[in-house]
Amino acid sequence: MKVVSVFAIAIVAASPMSAQPSPEPDDNDPDGVERALDARLRNLESAARAWHYSWLGIYSAAAATRGTLAFTLSSSDARTAQGVGAVVSSAGIVGLLYDPIAPLSASERVQVINAAYPDTEKRIAAKRNLLIEYRNEEEGRIWLRRLLGWAFNAGAAAFLLFAENNELAAGLQLGVGVAVVETQLFTLPDFSTDVTLVPTASGAAVSFGF
Repeated sequence: MKVVSVFAIAIVAASPMSAQPSPEPDDNDPDGVERALDARLRNLESAARAWHYSWLGIYSAAAATRGTLAFTLSSSDARTAQGVGAVVSSAGIVGLLYDPIAPLSASERVQVINAAYPDTEKRIAAKRNLLIEYRNEEEGRIWLRRLLGWAFNAGAAAFLLFAENNELAAGLQLGVGVAVVETQLFTLPDFSTDVTLVPTASGAAVSFGF
């Protein structure tokens, strides 16, 4: 029950984190469009930070709890199962630190764009492209995150099953571990690029979305 309760933190505490909707811009007001893009990028960065640090905390708590149980439980099988779980949770921490979610640096990218382009239309195009870049980057990463998450949990379950002959622990590790991975992916921020109408240099309005 302790194993399940530790990982239940991830499912209960993590809810879908979406960036707040940006104010709807007037397609005849380039300054308004830029303000809407700035707001969208700020909201996306805030949502990305909430997601990143929430899951960093969840994995850290799980690793610390299971690591402690690995040294304190009386049953040898239970200690081994908790030790394996602590290793898997630690791998989640490493993954978040080594490959953080892209929009964590959105404000820095916006500052670079503002400094590089004195023309409003060029700044609008660059910020729109930044949103699209973030969306495409995370769409490509999501399958890698899923693959690695499933692989780590499957490997841990295989060790518990074949090396330790612990079917219950192996089943819990695989089932709960995969559920946590899928919950983590489900709670990723909304990477929609929808900012209603964004005027181009020619004056035509362009509508883009996820």
